[in-house]
Amino acid sequence: MDQDLAEHDAPESDGRRRRSQRTREHILQVLAETLEDPTVDVSIEQIAARSGFSVSTVLRLFRDQQGLVDAMRELVRSRVMAELNRGPFQGDRAERVDDVLSRLSGVFETMGPVLRAMLRRRRMTEYEDAMQNLEKIVRGVVGAALDPSEEELEILSALLSASSWNHLRSVGSQDPEGAARILRAGVLRVLG
Repeated sequence: MDQDLAEHDAPESDGRRRRSQRTREHILQVLAETLEDPTVDVSIEQIAARSGFSVSTVLRLFRDQQGLVDAMRELVRSRVMAELNRGPFQGDRAERVDDVLSRLSGVFETMGPVLRAMLRRRRMTEYEDAMQNLEKIVRGVVGAALDPSEEELEILSALLSASSWNHLRSVGSQDPEGAARILRAGVLRVLG
């Protein structure tokens, strides 16, 4: 009979885990959206209110505000890695340029809200570290996909920077496809 009870409890426990995971993912999505709003001070209370869950639920899932921030960082890191690790670059140079831009646009769109939140909250050391990491990513992707000369790599690293992307998206009012199209033209000119 004890075995029957254990088997009966297992599906319920699995259901709780799935529900808990969905709640956690929803709260992280709300956090990501909240980071986009410069008027909101991100706090456990604010995230709880916006997500529709209690503060105690948020704390149970994330411990404290640092736990929430750490979970968001991990989510962003995993999304960035998914964009970068889509397999080898293939095709002619123009196709590889398109693949580079597709991957980098995904990275920049994922990182954009986080970078803007760092700036708004005057977290300059974290912002500078993130920008340096993004520059390394750009150089690695461009180098692997396009085999540029050293001079071309320097130019392409500046052209395909997070700052350039942000400029095109905010000042230039481009959607991601428009920003990628403009950068594609520049990359192809640099590569001749």
